Amino acid sequence: MYDVTPGVRTHWHALARIVAERAGIELECIDHAAPKPLTDLWRRDDLALAFMCGLALTRHSNVRPLAAPVTVIADGPSPTYRSVWLGRADSAFQSLESTFGHRIGWLPEHSHSGFNAPRRALLAHRSPDRPYLYRESIGPLEHPRDALRALADGRVDVVALDAWWWWLLRGHEAGTASEFRAIGETSTAPIPPVVSAEGFPLELQGRLSAALLAIHEDAAAEPHLHALGLRRFAAATRQDYDVLADLDRSAHAAGYPSPA
Repeated sequence: MYDVTPGVRTHWHALARIVAERAGIELECIDHAAPKPLTDLWRRDDLALAFMCGLALTRHSNVRPLAAPVTVIADGPSPTYRSVWLGRADSAFQSLESTFGHRIGWLPEHSHSGFNAPRRALLAHRSPDRPYLYRESIGPLEHPRDALRALADGRVDVVALDAWWWWLLRGHEAGTASEFRAIGETSTAPIPPVVSAEGFPLELQGRLSAALLAIHEDAAAEPHLHALGLRRFAAATRQDYDVLADLDRSAHAAGYPSPA
């Protein structure tokens, strides 16, 4: 989810190897970059360490959360994040409201940052007289890069993306990021956790979790944590993400199944 560039992926692999060494477990780092579907990764029964969207976690019983990242964009010491509303850098949009009546793009329904969070934000602007805010609603755009391409080529005028993903892009691929401009943010929410497959040995999961929670104390990990905007990891439970499922249910109850 957060292997934004090949260089960022290198930092993730290095960090995973340090976690595995601390846990006393031999792991193989694999590439699963876009456009490969994340759902294929999450179904693997040999999954030891992988990020998973919190909304998807509420729908999948085959994984167990190990820990959640506390990043440079978190609100205080909690493992939280938000989405950033993006338009093209040369657009006239200055706020979310200024995009109404144009074209919105959105990510797959399992994405809180690219689907559930923007839908929740837009719900507050709907009314009986204005049940739809945009003239076109386009999705699913399969991943953040796909969403940025849709913005760049004019298929959509605004999208919401994971603000940590956006932070990584700005830091590691500034040229691409400069083509777009942030015009707002959504409310904070629990950030995607690191998970293991449910069938992965429980004792090994405990060791991996402990290694993640202590990784900020490891000097060898420090340059990778810094490059990834990671302060530390915090404990996470499945129940921490129930709020995301509640937001999904409330949107459906309001007759608003997708951002539109």
